Amino acid sequence: MTLLGHRAAVLHGDRVDRHGDAIGPALRAEVAAGRRIPPDLLDAARSTRERFRHAVVRFFDRYDVLVTPAFGVPPWPVPDGAGPYPDEPQLSRIAAVWPLTTLAPMAGCPAITVPVGRTAAGHPVGLQLTGPPMSDLRLLRAARALEAAGTHAGQAAR
Repeated sequence: MTLLGHRAAVLHGDRVDRHGDAIGPALRAEVAAGRRIPPDLLDAARSTRERFRHAVVRFFDRYDVLVTPAFGVPPWPVPDGAGPYPDEPQLSRIAAVWPLTTLAPMAGCPAITVPVGRTAAGHPVGLQLTGPPMSDLRLLRAARALEAAGTHAGQAAR
């Protein structure tokens, strides 16, 4: 989360400064948090990410593909405001499961998300397939095989 906050501050800080309240509250909060990160904490997070990357690469010495939910909570309702993000407290609940989709980029690994059905409430369900660095073709083939097995967006997930 430290690295994501720092990234938000670097990539979006100028836009937040220029447009202020016209930018959604989630991005403003992320930029503000990213700007408060002290250099020693940022360095520690970078070191942790490097150790994590090595551990994930070692994981793929034993396994071809890691399969996880694409997102850990059902989709949120479309908000009334201009931004795409929900209000608190729902945002905190969602942010707690965002790391599912950040695993691959933090480890330097490719990933693909495949729709696999819908919940009983009709919400879409997806699986994220993650592979070792440079395994893009393997992931595309695995995604194709998953789709060929009969899972698709119109079918109920189990």
